Amino acid sequence: MADLWSKGKLKAHYEKHGNEFGAKSSKEYSNMAYEFGTSTSDSVIQVKDGAFIYRYEPSTKSIFVGTDVGGKIKSFYKWDGRPDDAVILMLKGKGLIE
Repeated sequence: MADLWSKGKLKAHYEKHGNEFGAKSSKEYSNMAYEFGTSTSDSVIQVKDGAFIYRYEPSTKSIFVGTDVGGKIKSFYKWDGRPDDAVILMLKGKGLIE
């Protein structure tokens, strides 16, 4: 699954966000991101914008960003409530969340 991330990006994202999900390794974090990015849950809001897929689950505040073509994971993190989060602003702008 290492090829799901752009070269060298998995380690940096794991170090920054892995603890938000309780991941004990970069592989576990990558697996969590993949599962969230491909889940079919009705509680996940998904939108395609340009070359990217954005997914957000309000109950867990989990955010996933991936590429539409090539299936690369760009980021997986929990929204910390910052009003300037780019994904949250985009979803609000599209009227998908308040």
